[in-house]
Amino acid sequence: MYSRMEYESPSEHIVDWKVFAAWVETEGSIDATITFKLHEPTGKYWVTVVRAVLIGQGEKPPLAALQSFLAANGIYSYLRLIRASKTALGKKPYWRLEVHRMEDIDRIIENIRSSLLTEKARNQVKFYLHVRHMTSDELRAQFLQGWLQARKDKKRRGRKGSPHVY
Repeated sequence: MYSRMEYESPSEHIVDWKVFAAWVETEGSIDATITFKLHEPTGKYWVTVVRAVLIGQGEKPPLAALQSFLAANGIYSYLRLIRASKTALGKKPYWRLEVHRMEDIDRIIENIRSSLLTEKARNQVKFYLHVRHMTSDELRAQFLQGWLQARKDKKRRGRKGSPHVY
């Protein structure tokens, strides 16, 4: 039987890149979120890109083990306690391991890419690599091109989304 100190010690756990890949697939994600917001005075869209590897878990010790594994490999990460918001009824607080430096995310992807089994995780890696080197101007142009195409499609379908093609 383990004492509480032995159970919570990250050095007792064995983590390698395959185990880390399993954690990313099951409890986490490789996130590349792009947010556009219209800046009224200039009429331009502001672009915000968040690139991160995120793993969430209700208990801290497993994430502490993953964090110590990443630190041993020279990757900076941190643990954050996410508390439920006032609008999220019934949600419990949980711990989240976060990696935000692009160089570190690239090293993680390089090491876990061959171990990813699900299509969802592969698509996340593919999208991250797609937006990895894009500038804000390139992302803004791509967004506006997609937005204009959606408007054309909507007009083609009619005002209320009717299936008529003109």
